[in-house]
Amino acid sequence: MHWKTAISVLVFGVVLGIAIRGYKGPSFAWQLSLGVLLGGIVAWVIPKCIDEINKYWSASKPLHELLTPLHANSAPTAVCMAALYPKGIEGFEKSIPFELGQTIAVEPHHGVPWVLTEGDALALGYVMGVLAKAGRTENTTIARDDAGIEMADTNLICIGSPKSNIRARQINDAFKAIPLRFRQEEGRQFISVDDNSQAWRSDETHDYGILVKSPSDYNSERAIMLVAGISYVGTVGVAHYLWHNWRSLAEIVHDRPYGMVIRVRRNNYQYAECVWTKTVAR
Repeated sequence: MHWKTAISVLVFGVVLGIAIRGYKGPSFAWQLSLGVLLGGIVAWVIPKCIDEINKYWSASKPLHELLTPLHANSAPTAVCMAALYPKGIEGFEKSIPFELGQTIAVEPHHGVPWVLTEGDALALGYVMGVLAKAGRTENTTIARDDAGIEMADTNLICIGSPKSNIRARQINDAFKAIPLRFRQEEGRQFISVDDNSQAWRSDETHDYGILVKSPSDYNSERAIMLVAGISYVGTVGVAHYLWHNWRSLAEIVHDRPYGMVIRVRRNNYQYAECVWTKTVAR
């Protein structure tokens, strides 16, 4: 037992013993022993509680900075997903974790009117995990990209590129403050800095994706986040990178708006690295 804890036990026990001495009943020695016991319990519980609070704060503070204001339960947040509408399908396939392209047959969930691509579904899991770690457990919805959303009142997280996600396309084409954009060249998507000073194109070995957080053009107190790759490998790679590197990213950007380009290995999206970062003055 730490010496400070031992002293706390003794002091608390003596004070408690003296305090209850005036009451009739058990002997003072018994009362003192009870006080020491209760003091020991309190002296053990309080440091444990403080340690747990410190652990929570050490995790939540940088995450809150990285996500702000997306972490706050007080404002509604919508996670926008590109929806697919199957017709005449009698069965679906389920991806095997970490093995894109490897699937197993599963029975369809009747009554579900839309499904997600493999990469978007995996990315959603990582993004929701980050939100949960930040304490974002309320006032969050998962919405189709073609659903009506009041963008002036809602924080938006768009998963998937403008090629597949309608809401991401709207932000990519119209929002002025985002530092990175998807553009097309001969029908192929690529990523470029807003001023076209630098560009990234996918190849046989790597895909690229972006992680962007920016104030909403409709309301400066709301924000948008883009988690998107040129292809589905890039999308899930960005989300996986966010999940595993949020602490180091928070040390770089703090609570400022930012844009990052993530390079993702095509044969395993877990191998990803940040190749470009820019923070934006608010």
